[in-house]
Amino acid sequence: MDTQHLRPSDSHTTCHWKGVASYYHVVVGDKVNQDAAWYYPSPSPAVDRIGAALRIGMASKSKRSRDNQPMSDRRFQLEANTAAREWLDAHPAAGARVIAYDVHRCCGGGKICQVKVRELSRKDDPAEYATGEMDDGTKFLIDRRAAAKLPSRFSLTVRGLGPLRHLDLDLEGKQWGELLYSESPWVR
Repeated sequence: MDTQHLRPSDSHTTCHWKGVASYYHVVVGDKVNQDAAWYYPSPSPAVDRIGAALRIGMASKSKRSRDNQPMSDRRFQLEANTAAREWLDAHPAAGARVIAYDVHRCCGGGKICQVKVRELSRKDDPAEYATGEMDDGTKFLIDRRAAAKLPSRFSLTVRGLGPLRHLDLDLEGKQWGELLYSESPWVR
């Protein structure tokens, strides 16, 4: 690895899974991306596969990265159990609902993935989503990162209690593992 653009940082964070992370600033010309690269000099035994690898954070400010490319024409068939159908009837939406896939970093740069069903917002560009439909014509837009890992047919259910009840995907354990923890070209 060419380290000419790396400058040591005094930053350190701790993750209970990976251990203590040390950081580098990435410097290109007169631009500095603070704490954009990190590594685990002595990773915890629970994550031997990480080793002392260097991880690079998002340094690009480009609006159109490879993660913002339009999704293919892959279509999904969604099914809903009785609770999900009742929830949808009680919470009508003006447009399609979105199956959102959020990836953010925890302390030390570990990836946390979260999937949730939400209403379409003004910020959403439907052209950047895969589409799904229920047998009654209810439409869903599916984040391309989730679409790359979901089966072409899956179910919806309702989880939570009281005001925290929400629509959610109804997947088998192995399917959840694939969706949230496997690597794909869309999730880095």
